[in-house]
Amino acid sequence: MRTNRSVWGCLSLVLSFVGGYLVFDSVRNPGHLAEGCILLGGTLIALSVFPLRVAIDQHIQLRALARHMGHVHRSKLQESLSQVHEPKV
Repeated sequence: MRTNRSVWGCLSLVLSFVGGYLVFDSVRNPGHLAEGCILLGGTLIALSVFPLRVAIDQHIQLRALARHMGHVHRSKLQESLSQVHEPKV
């Protein structure tokens, strides 16, 4: 599942960089295709949010699954062990 998160993150970065390049290049060198490139670049930048959202959702689902399966975080495990081994007075 970790590789899927990496793929979604990389896809988000690529889409945002390509969209940003199209917008920046169209503004810097205006021509007869500048308006179309600006619209396409803006669309790609807007679409770059979707893969990022998918990666975040996968992370949240993975944490919920670990919690459901009984995975104990290391600090909670240390707390529970310290409570078990405390001397009784």
